[in-house]
Amino acid sequence: LSYRTPAGSPAVAVGDILPVAIDAYEARIEYRGGSAAVEGAEAVSLLFTADLVLSADGWDLRIGKDTYPGTVTIDIRGEAVPDRELEIWIDWEGTRELAAEIRRFSNLHGLRVTLTETPKISAKLLSVARGRGRLPDVVMIQSGFFHSLVESRVLQNLDGMDLPGLSDSGVDAFRYGGRLWGAPLYYDTQLLFYDRKTVSDADVRGLTLGSLESLAERLAGTGTIPLCWQAYSTMWFIPFQLGFGKESIVNAGGGVTIDDPSGIHALEYITALINKRYLEPVDRDAMHNLFLAGKASVILSGSYMIPAFVESGKDFGAAAYPLNESTGRYVSPLLDFKALAITRTTRRPVLARRLVSYLTGAGVQNRFPASVAKLPAMESALDSSSYPELFRDALVTSAKIGTVIPPGPEFQVYKNVMWKLMNLALSGKMSPADTLRMGQGIIEERLEISNGY
Repeated sequence: LSYRTPAGSPAVAVGDILPVAIDAYEARIEYRGGSAAVEGAEAVSLLFTADLVLSADGWDLRIGKDTYPGTVTIDIRGEAVPDRELEIWIDWEGTRELAAEIRRFSNLHGLRVTLTETPKISAKLLSVARGRGRLPDVVMIQSGFFHSLVESRVLQNLDGMDLPGLSDSGVDAFRYGGRLWGAPLYYDTQLLFYDRKTVSDADVRGLTLGSLESLAERLAGTGTIPLCWQAYSTMWFIPFQLGFGKESIVNAGGGVTIDDPSGIHALEYITALINKRYLEPVDRDAMHNLFLAGKASVILSGSYMIPAFVESGKDFGAAAYPLNESTGRYVSPLLDFKALAITRTTRRPVLARRLVSYLTGAGVQNRFPASVAKLPAMESALDSSSYPELFRDALVTSAKIGTVIPPGPEFQVYKNVMWKLMNLALSGKMSPADTLRMGQGIIEERLEISNGY
């Protein structure tokens, strides 16, 4: 259950080892040098935010800024949760490691947990709900794609739930209609991966769009594809829009604008790379296969691929997205948050919330995300997590320059529309400006329909 603090000392989150409680109203602490009693909010914080740090005097209890050195006993007075069962649906990469954390929670507290790996959770939830079937208690959801679950009344809101230490941007990614619907667990970012047989670490240090293009020009004569990514996907186009000056994905007053100068310049830049034969756009699986086979030197992909690349034995490196010298802005990777949500029909809401608190607490946040090369939703955990040195700087920098996928229907509509239109521009059948103008009209029409106008 232990993890490492930023100072390197082993620690244990108190909430990992205490009995599951509805509430705690008093705690008595015996420690070297005396005893103390804490009540109210401080007692409750023991359940979720306190930790025990190993020191020369034994275990030091830390509650916020207060430390109790050489703690011997912690006596909690509160009300235990009576429920003993939970059903949970999980998805995406790292399910094996996440399942281990959930089973650890169930074993610690003598619970019976039914855990199901469920691809395309949102679609499955909507299908079960429409058929009036029984929904699980806790589910994973994705930023940018959960609004239909809210509108179909599948989820209960988490307003008022204490989520200490979690990233504000991560929490905001799951606010919709003025309410909170998910507790962020971790997020993926996008990285530039390179084959170290053809690209050196120095080649990508201080990377700019200009130096990337120079690198591609040199690689064009090596017998490999210089640059390769899923360029017709909005997930990889939006970062370039942001790098060419776009302020945000969704407009301040709602809606999406894609045919502005930032969008046109970004698409012109990408099509120019294709015309020079520096970039070959392919689908995701083909891109990864080309990279692993040594047939593509540089790819843009998600950080979720790091474990697979490591396991393959590929000699590769990772870097953050480049700076656009013409705008002074970085090509901004999308930060794709995953969260834990609770269904509206759960009969065990308190136990469900306690599991969510456990998984978003310091113990799990310091162990689980780093084990699968994901970024923790708890900001302090990034400092104490153990990432391989080769990827740590790229991950941390990407987190700083990245843009969180926003909640609401705009992103999903934009993604679905542009997926079908980008090929027109990339194949030269339509100019970038005309492609984006066509897409703008379709997006506005579909958003009007989804908003019920």
